[in-house]
Amino acid sequence: MTNPLSGPIAKTVGKALKGLMLDVTYTDVDVQPRPTPDVETAYSCKGYVASFSDYFRNSPRGSQVPDDTRIVIILANTLAVTPKSGDKVTVNGETLKVDKAETDPATATWTLQARPTV
Repeated sequence: MTNPLSGPIAKTVGKALKGLMLDVTYTDVDVQPRPTPDVETAYSCKGYVASFSDYFRNSPRGSQVPDDTRIVIILANTLAVTPKSGDKVTVNGETLKVDKAETDPATATWTLQARPTV
C-alpha cells in the first residue's frame, strides 16, 4: 500500500521551498570489490546544511553523534536516487560523507547526518 501522504504533501513542500534552497550535489557511491575503483554518479538537487542544536547535543541521543556531524536537508522531489550511508553530498563547496539518511512520512525531504570527508 502506498503512503497517502507521499504525493500531494511532498509536491506542495517541494514547490514551496525549492526557490529558497541551495544547489546541492549528491554523489551516489557504488562500492566495488577491490582493486576496482568505486563508481560515483553525481546528481543535482536542492537543500541546505545546518548544525545540530545545543539542545540536541546535550541530550542522551545527541551525545552519541560525533561533534563534526552536520544535518543536510534535501528536497526529495529534486533528488533522483534514494540516499544511503556511504554516499557524499556537496553543499557550498564542502563535501560531506553520509552516515545516516531518513525521510519524513510524506517523503517530502531527506534528512542526512553527514561528516566532512577526510
